Amino acid sequence: MIRKKHAIIWAAIITLTCCLITFLLTSFGIRAMRNAEGEIYISNEQYNMLSRYLELNEIEKLVGELFYRDMDPADLLTGAKRGLLYSLGDPYSAFFTKEELASLYDKLDGVFTGIGIIISPDKDSDAITIIKVYPNSPAEEAGIKEGDIIAGVEGESVVGLDIETVAGKIRGPEGTIAIVTILRNNELMTKEIKRRTVEVDRAAYQMLDDQIGYINIFEFTGNSVDIFKQAMESIQKEGAQALIIDVRGNPGGRLEDVRAIADLLLPEGIIYYTVNRNGEKTVKQSSAQFWDIPLVVLVNGQSASASEILAGAIQDFDRGTIVGEKTFGKAVVQEIISIPKTGEGLKITTAVYYTPNGRMINGIGIEPDVIVTQAGSGIEDDLQLLEAIKILKELLQS
Repeated sequence: MIRKKHAIIWAAIITLTCCLITFLLTSFGIRAMRNAEGEIYISNEQYNMLSRYLELNEIEKLVGELFYRDMDPADLLTGAKRGLLYSLGDPYSAFFTKEELASLYDKLDGVFTGIGIIISPDKDSDAITIIKVYPNSPAEEAGIKEGDIIAGVEGESVVGLDIETVAGKIRGPEGTIAIVTILRNNELMTKEIKRRTVEVDRAAYQMLDDQIGYINIFEFTGNSVDIFKQAMESIQKEGAQALIIDVRGNPGGRLEDVRAIADLLLPEGIIYYTVNRNGEKTVKQSSAQFWDIPLVVLVNGQSASASEILAGAIQDFDRGTIVGEKTFGKAVVQEIISIPKTGEGLKITTAVYYTPNGRMINGIGIEPDVIVTQAGSGIEDDLQLLEAIKILKELLQS
């Protein structure tokens, strides 16, 4: 016998089904006829389209009848939306609830409530790896380190989940506790980390010895362009004669940000171009004005997306030397689309991008001009950085 709670779920299912049919009829412009008995007649083509969506309703009925505990129909619907994007087999496409979408926009603007980390899927194992821990963040204070693998959140495994779902579980209201289980050196450890609002600069800079400027871009989001321009102005005033740009561990960001930064470094020409499913090509170009000094770009296996756009353009223009390890290999473009009716949204892959010379690096990555496979934690033992300094010193002395 169906209990009272199950009856409530059944009522919700019927309501959802009616709403779904009404939505589909309205949204897809389906013209239907109703007879005197109230029966609705539609074409075979229209019926087949509706049937595809009503198949989901059959599964929802079985859940309502058989699942061992009661479920909120709204949660089931959200899960179905997530599943639709997940079924694309694309790790970069995802569904966002209203709250998750607002949090995503805040993060892109450089302000978010969380623990202060950047995460990325490992290209070999797909494990969600911490590739950046921001200074003075809750994560740093809790002892989280770059290279830690996130194994669970709130006591539940996150193995196999997409990166946006994992990030959404870690974020939360200020003052609440995130329980994060990490894997480090084959040892599991659980950290209780108090969330707070984190405002971070997405780039940092300094002058090194021998008149070499150094700019580290953490992500191409937030204030990355403004900080990069400040960095260029500052190190120019300090007499920089060569420049190192560090995008190691940079997972990417906004295309408009990397285009603006690349425009300051490249002569006139194509920075990158994209091609969508219809074969339509969109070209982004640089102007003729740029800072023409010796340049090295540092990359590693976690340099992805916008970082690879910058490194690929520098390489194709023969504008500088790429040093480090082969990059991640993400050459696809996402758009964030909001759904006004619900406040929800999608991040969906809409195009692939190519380097100026037409290289398609998705799943391949960019091979550095000089391969250095070991990097330490400080300037004195960071072999990749030391190699970059060596290259620039030789260029300045020649």
